[in-house]
Amino acid sequence: MQTMLNNHGRAHNITNDLTYLFDNYKSLSKKEREVFILLSQDMHVADIAKKLGKSEKTVINQRTEVYSKLDIKDRHDLFEKAKLLGLIYCMSENLTDKLTSKKWTSRRIIFTVLFTAISIGINYLGSFLAGLIAFPLYLDSVMTIAVTALCGLVPGLICAFCSNLLLSIFAHTGIFFSACHLSTALIAWLVFRTERKNHPNEKLLSADSFMWAGFLAAISNSIIGDTISTFVYGANTSIPQVDNAVQGIYVVIRSLPVAAYIGGTITNFVD
Repeated sequence: MQTMLNNHGRAHNITNDLTYLFDNYKSLSKKEREVFILLSQDMHVADIAKKLGKSEKTVINQRTEVYSKLDIKDRHDLFEKAKLLGLIYCMSENLTDKLTSKKWTSRRIIFTVLFTAISIGINYLGSFLAGLIAFPLYLDSVMTIAVTALCGLVPGLICAFCSNLLLSIFAHTGIFFSACHLSTALIAWLVFRTERKNHPNEKLLSADSFMWAGFLAAISNSIIGDTISTFVYGANTSIPQVDNAVQGIYVVIRSLPVAAYIGGTITNFVD
């Protein structure tokens, strides 16, 4: 009987301890919980700071708050309490990523807006500079791929459309060529999505994925752009250096549609 009472008392104490621990865990802020989860995965302060995009000092301060609120004495005690909370076994790496790096923080939103806006300007400037040197290049989609890689599909599509909008306003490029820019963003997103799916543990995209994005975009732009140029604008792109190349090919071939496809394809691949 005494043994049963002792066991009941210990069970009651354990229940109280767990309740106390869960109550304290609830008192953690969302950012402190993120730090606690990563600490429980045996990550060091420098790695946590890099993953969350914070300074090491901020992570150390949040770690101090976590230790204080959960009454953690040392690293071993942290692991024990994490086990009790079920965090180590219930929180998968993918879910942790969703809680941290993939969320839309105010910092990420500001970066996306600024980077997209700057990239639109660079795309326009690239096309303008290509015109100055009279070389048959477009140079108006390079940053669209970069925005898609860093910020995702929607910012990439916005960068693509706005870049072509600027060109249509100030350089008189046909608005229908937006289809080329949009296809570049979509293809880049598909390539990068496949890369991340095949290599989930890699934090950085490979150089090969960027090369494939550019290569496939060149193919799509050749097909879409040359078709638009031939059937909508009479083989005219409003980009002098490209049109001059098409005219040079036309002198030899004497077929404007064929010259437009050949010139556009070569220009896109070189671009």
